[in-house]
Amino acid sequence: MTKNKVVALLLILSLLLLASCSKKPEAPTTAPSGVGVQEDDKEQNVLKLPYSANDSLNPFFAESEVNSQLDAVLFQPLYKIDSNYNEIPVLASEGKVKGNTITVTLNEAYFSDNSRVTAEDVVYSFTKASESKAYASLLSPIKSALIHDETTAVFELVSNNGYALSLLTFPIVKNVTAEDRDSVPVGSGAFVVSDEKTLVKSEVNKNAKINKIELVDVSKAINEAYVLQTGDISFCFDSLQGGSYTKINAVTRSVLMNNLVYLGFNCENKAFADPNIRAAVASATDIEKIAQNAYRGNAVATRLPFNPNWSKSKDISASLNAASALSYLEKSGYNKLGFEGIRSNGETLLNFDILVNKDNSFRLDAAKLIASSLNELGMRVNVKAVDFEDYAKAISEGDFDMYIGEIKLGADMNLNTFFFEGGLCSKGIDPKGESAIAYTDVLSGNMTVEAFSTVFMRDIPFAPLCFRTGVAASLRGVNLNIQTDKWYSDIEQWSY
Repeated sequence: MTKNKVVALLLILSLLLLASCSKKPEAPTTAPSGVGVQEDDKEQNVLKLPYSANDSLNPFFAESEVNSQLDAVLFQPLYKIDSNYNEIPVLASEGKVKGNTITVTLNEAYFSDNSRVTAEDVVYSFTKASESKAYASLLSPIKSALIHDETTAVFELVSNNGYALSLLTFPIVKNVTAEDRDSVPVGSGAFVVSDEKTLVKSEVNKNAKINKIELVDVSKAINEAYVLQTGDISFCFDSLQGGSYTKINAVTRSVLMNNLVYLGFNCENKAFADPNIRAAVASATDIEKIAQNAYRGNAVATRLPFNPNWSKSKDISASLNAASALSYLEKSGYNKLGFEGIRSNGETLLNFDILVNKDNSFRLDAAKLIASSLNELGMRVNVKAVDFEDYAKAISEGDFDMYIGEIKLGADMNLNTFFFEGGLCSKGIDPKGESAIAYTDVLSGNMTVEAFSTVFMRDIPFAPLCFRTGVAASLRGVNLNIQTDKWYSDIEQWSY
């Protein structure tokens, strides 16, 4: 199977995951609350983490999220991402992006078997990662990787991308040690596998404050939160992917994820081909109410399609005035009341559906809030709540007026999925529109993110609503360091 076919398949699987309607079962209310670390675990300096015994610890074959996240415990990347989505060198000593190439020089680092990390290992790891479920989508902007010399690897990009260093977060393993799902590759991480359920502190990478990690199988548990509340694991993470939140009786922290929730427009619809109509809808949409009410506070509102924490955009202000919504409509001639009192320009009625996955309560409530606001403007907006299969099919076929979608962006905040024809979120967006053209200039370095944001707010090819947050939960007494939704990227700093 070619890389392009693999990536296409995984993009479809990503949509299935991101729009999943499955809800986690509610945790039993009889679970003990406020459980702290067991004294034996604290004395022995042991951390208990969730995993699935039915899944692989090979990062290129792991399918469950709990196992995929463990790659940061056993392996190191070229770069990791901090809370502002800046790339921080780990195995890389220097990286340069020029045109459509990335050149990375390695620092002096060693695997757990005391062999040095080389460019051969990097290229091997890239090849395995680009074919994997966990990393294929992230690495799709990279065409190939080549060995320049023993300590230098060169990556060729599909197209220019000035922020491409932040893509190099895949785990680096020793050459030819990750061939099948039953093998645990040789890595350079803070921990190594001692036996099937035990990870011990590496003798080569000795930075970790914790001495040992015990893996606890949660594959048959009601949910991970309950296992935490019984004290059998030290930590768990709820990404709230199912669209609902269950209170966890533990120490919790909100973690801003890179999951963008947005309102998509079908620009093949005569009304939505007009940027003034898109601007009117976006202006009338109360994104703060969506974040606080529809998402129960588990989101951060945004008008821009970039994570609010991203260092390249966090100081850019972008606002829309709800009072301007009516003026946008009137500017485009929708100043009449037509059939059944629906706003019209004399030819076209503003009568729309918002397509939504009905079993995701967060999105369903967001759609209802948007519809309510637009109906107050004289539009006729109906919430079309359907099963996931019908939802996905309608989007893929362009059979919608508006829809509420969600996409997990890469750390480079790449928006090609919206603007390149065939992208996962590109249905309904003009690939030759003002924003799409401007974004090409951003990737080429000919336009700043701030300048692009001005174009985007004028064009509004889709309306960003919020970035979701997840919940990190732990026993009392566990000192965590979580920068992003890559839970264990700073596992060396975890302690009691």
